[in-house]
Amino acid sequence: MIIHLVSAPDPPSSDPFVLDELLPEQRVILVASKADLGIHPLNQERLAVSVVTGKGIDTLEEKIKDILTGFFPRDFSYGINSRQAVAIEKVLTAVKRGIMGIREKWLPELISSELRYGLEAIGEVIGFISSEDILDKIFQKFCIGK
Repeated sequence: MIIHLVSAPDPPSSDPFVLDELLPEQRVILVASKADLGIHPLNQERLAVSVVTGKGIDTLEEKIKDILTGFFPRDFSYGINSRQAVAIEKVLTAVKRGIMGIREKWLPELISSELRYGLEAIGEVIGFISSEDILDKIFQKFCIGK
């Protein structure tokens, strides 16, 4: 999934990023941010969003959800274990808190801390956390004596 973001008030030609040829499984969401500052006529076809006003954020979330849902079978719970399910919940919580922080104008350090926590949780799901780290977590719950 690619979220191609441009500044809504600016003409798309000012965007240096060009989408190369897409693979068949790739999906693109065209987004115009800063919609509260106006929308250039050539950006009218894009999804207009504003972090300041919240405009379009729910629609963007739904589009992302729709695309991701299409990649997974209806019931994919058999593919994750309880540790991964907990990690996915951590990701969800971190992203929600990050969005809340943006809306409530938290310090950037606090927002990035929330998002970093979410990235670490993603690492637990996709295997960026070493098995040694996982074993350490497991054995923290046991008392092993001499």
